[in-house]
Amino acid sequence: MQRARVIIWLAAITGLCGVAPAATCTVSGTAAFGSYDPLVGNPVLSIGTVAVTCNGTAGEQVSYSVVLSPGHGSFADRTMVFGTHTMHYNLYKDAGCLQVWGDGTSSTFTLDDSITLSAASTTKYYTVYGRITSNQHRLRAGSYMDNVTLTINY
Repeated sequence: MQRARVIIWLAAITGLCGVAPAATCTVSGTAAFGSYDPLVGNPVLSIGTVAVTCNGTAGEQVSYSVVLSPGHGSFADRTMVFGTHTMHYNLYKDAGCLQVWGDGTSSTFTLDDSITLSAASTTKYYTVYGRITSNQHRLRAGSYMDNVTLTINY
């Protein structure tokens, strides 16, 4: 029985905007799928975490949008790689895996929210849902990875 070990790293990028607010914000996240059995071919679901941290004055409110890049594939079909081999998956905003988390283009969704700083530094956590596509029977055993960039605009 072959099993493929899967890890996705979500890179972090600090906020971008035209006019800098008094607060500063960063975003980070990670998701890992564990093992996928290509002989069975069932989809594998995973839950990861995205953290938004803002620094500023207590009581200050910051509105922001968190977007994800497509990684090695596209928003419709993200791919993890192991050498020349690829595994198909995607990342979602919802547990039903209906809202692809992306940059707002190609029918994808962004995370739009705000945070009121309760202290000089406040962190808010969000869940990212992942699903490895079913019926990938020709995968080779190995560690498949993708790099998805998170960007926060505020």
